[in-house]
Amino acid sequence: MQKQSIHRTARDEVRNDTTTIVNSKLVNISPLKDLVIENWPPEHSLRLVIVGEPDLLSVEAFLAKLPIWLKLAKFNLSDYHYR
Repeated sequence: MQKQSIHRTARDEVRNDTTTIVNSKLVNISPLKDLVIENWPPEHSLRLVIVGEPDLLSVEAFLAKLPIWLKLAKFNLSDYHYR
């Protein structure tokens, strides 16, 4: 009987992580993209980042990116003067 190698175990862990992402729920950010396109100028970093995202994100990816998007919105809004 052979012992499993460390490399095989690591590969199995990666497969399990991928399966988790594939089976996770998705968030449709199309309405968020529309909001950003309508309310932020084309050169705004928040708009560039969000428009470049796929329409569907895993919940995990959405939650990981959300704090960054909020910081971009707060940081860069002061650079623009809306009337």
